[in-house]
Amino acid sequence: MMWCNIDVRKAIATSAGIGLPIAIAGTVGYLVNGWGQVGLPDYTIGFVYWPAVLLIALTSFSPRALGQIWRIPCRWRR
Repeated sequence: MMWCNIDVRKAIATSAGIGLPIAIAGTVGYLVNGWGQVGLPDYTIGFVYWPAVLLIALTSFSPRALGQIWRIPCRWRR
């Protein structure tokens, strides 16, 4: 998008907005393709291991929450 002279902020916003639907589609694909597979670990549906999903989700939200709780100055968060 930068090659097309689109503002950096708009390019970042677009990629952030498209990331969630892509992740959901990928997760559904792994669920469907792994459904009924034998020999997968416990807590697995398809090829998705839910404890890992939970851990990744918790660690991805925590930096944002810490920044809001401690009111870290903007110049330090860049």
